[in-house]
Amino acid sequence: MKTLRFLLLLGVGVMVAAVISDYIDTRETNLRIRVAEPDTIPSDLNTQSGRWSWSQSSGSERAIEITAGGLRQSNDSLVLDLEDVELRILHGDRGTYDLVETPAALFDTRKEQLYSEGEVSITLAIPSQSRQAGNVPTRIHTSGVTFESKTGICATERHAEYEFGGGRGHSTGAFYDPARRFFRMESDVFLERFSEDGRPPARVRAGTMIFREDAQIADLNGVVSVERGSERLEAERAFVHLDQGRARWVDAREVKGSDHQGNRTVQYASRRLYVALTEDQMLDRVSATGAATLESRSESSRMRAWGDRIDLYYETRSGSMESLLRRVNLRNQARVEEQPAASREIGLRRLQADSIELRMADNGEDLQTLSALTRGRLDLEPADETGVRRQLEADRIQGIYGEGNRLEFLKANGKVKVESTPGTDEGNAEHPPLKTWSEAFESSFDPGTGEARLLKQWNGFGFQRGDRQGRAGEAVFDPAGNEIALSTDAHVWDLSGAIRADRILFDENTGDYEARGRASSSFTEASTETASREEANGFFAPGQPVFSSAEEITSLRDSGVLILSGQARLWQEQNRLEADMIRIDKPAKILRAEGNVVNYLTEPANGSRPAANDRPATERVCIRSASLDYDEEEKLMVYVGSAELQRADLTVSSDRLEGHLGSDEETGSRNRLEKAFATGNVRIVRSGASDARQGTGRNAEYYPRESKVILIGEPASVQDGSRGRTEGTRLTYYLDDDRLLVQGSSQERACTLRRKAP
Repeated sequence: MKTLRFLLLLGVGVMVAAVISDYIDTRETNLRIRVAEPDTIPSDLNTQSGRWSWSQSSGSERAIEITAGGLRQSNDSLVLDLEDVELRILHGDRGTYDLVETPAALFDTRKEQLYSEGEVSITLAIPSQSRQAGNVPTRIHTSGVTFESKTGICATERHAEYEFGGGRGHSTGAFYDPARRFFRMESDVFLERFSEDGRPPARVRAGTMIFREDAQIADLNGVVSVERGSERLEAERAFVHLDQGRARWVDAREVKGSDHQGNRTVQYASRRLYVALTEDQMLDRVSATGAATLESRSESSRMRAWGDRIDLYYETRSGSMESLLRRVNLRNQARVEEQPAASREIGLRRLQADSIELRMADNGEDLQTLSALTRGRLDLEPADETGVRRQLEADRIQGIYGEGNRLEFLKANGKVKVESTPGTDEGNAEHPPLKTWSEAFESSFDPGTGEARLLKQWNGFGFQRGDRQGRAGEAVFDPAGNEIALSTDAHVWDLSGAIRADRILFDENTGDYEARGRASSSFTEASTETASREEANGFFAPGQPVFSSAEEITSLRDSGVLILSGQARLWQEQNRLEADMIRIDKPAKILRAEGNVVNYLTEPANGSRPAANDRPATERVCIRSASLDYDEEEKLMVYVGSAELQRADLTVSSDRLEGHLGSDEETGSRNRLEKAFATGNVRIVRSGASDARQGTGRNAEYYPRESKVILIGEPASVQDGSRGRTEGTRLTYYLDDDRLLVQGSSQERACTLRRKAP
């Protein structure tokens, strides 16, 4: 928003008051034109063919004095033909007199009228003594003047010219009735006031002008226009109210005006314009009502304001000779908008509300704040169609301006709603509008470019973009980086899943996000209706939600990678994975876990014999290792580094462990451990039998469905406390039956060493 000093032009009607005030003040206070009502002129006038005079006294003072250089009268006529006539109207109480001069006049003794067809010169408020000081006298030059001595009415229908202190004027026709204290300039009114400070003169034109002395109101009617230099104002009618000869307010109807200053053009209009003045003739208040509009254009910007009512409030500081604009109020369908120059990368800004307030800086020209006092809407349009369009709604909106009328901060409170619509750029083609809401909002702006730097919303924040929604205690949006930071119980969800954390950072350019602090998320794989049989046998069952938690969760949208760091956990139904870090590459269908890996899987129960009623269809197995790599295509899980598989009564330890997943079509169970292969330093421990057994070997195979373990080595061995030690190239141990099948190589026999009974 640029400077609003041009709103001062709404008060240009004060020039009407200044011109009328000068004229009326001169005429009324010091130069009164009122003619004292004389007594009827007697029939026995003292006449003579040469010099003629007549006077009328009021008490001890003369009130009217008429002199003529010559007199002619026919015997049968009641009309006196006077030459070189002077009419003096004395004001003894003020020490001044009014002088009327005309080369010739007719006096009708019957009608008691004095009429001059020729030129008439009227000089008002001439000092009775030359030593008296006073203002410049008012002079009126006209012709065809009629003066009624009985009523004091003075009138002419001819062109009349006026000269008064500080200006001049003219009209066609003039009428004055002292009894009614009524003065009228009949038509073609023109008044001009000269400026003492070198500025162009102010000129007022009107169809008629009426001054009512008793009400102290001047009424200008019939296409009133005011101009001073490049300033123009037009109105259908204007009223000027005076108090003891000084203008106090102006009331104009159907007003429109303009001003041209350098490269700036200002236009304004309203159905009614009211200007209130102080006792020192300074602006106090200006009110424009009825479809009030204001528009300012320049090479750098365009500013427009609308309202059913616009009020401007001024302040006159001690010792100052001008009024400073302090506050502007726009009411009822109010709107203020600004359009920077096309060369700048700032679009249109539009504020709408039923009540808008502008507060000015100390200089009365620069804008300090722009506020919507009722629920309003602020539109921030982009400079071109590729930019982001933002719309803000709130119960209260306030813009705070800095040096050079540059917007620095924006605040909003109460049911705040913000909608940001991406431009037509290719990168934004699939981005729907971002809708946010909260109870409080604030934004800072770059004073150089006018672009928003940071947008912050808090207290009940929520957002929606397409099918993605979220909420948080607070949100901060960085337009430059196109990032959104959610904090305080942040929660985001869409059709694919949800995420929750103390803080979530979204990159709107890439769709990536980082969740930090007690982070948790969930997502759902493809449903079983669309998933193939091979996909259904993977680590994640289709159609079922997958949950995760960690200190930090990072999602890379373009690469489809999800990273869980710090006490990472991932689970679906009974399957669970824990590690220091878990990385899921969805497009590649691979998973890697590192550091303190703990993986809980289900395995099918032994199908070799009927299950008891209390025996579950599946059993749980736990695998620990330093790292885990999972390949979805192969349904293969590779555990490396101190790998250890544990089930209720069996532990398998090795350097490396491969787990193969599958499903059970009979039971409908998926993601079950079908088999496991252990490699390097294999060791098995069987507990829960009558006597614990331990085995070692180079390799081992574990088949949960058959409930058997195969040890392979040169040799492999199994030992228990009661049976002793059994060795062989291949040892098959059936867990449920607690029996051991021994196979040797072709060169050596299997061997069993039994412990001797004590």
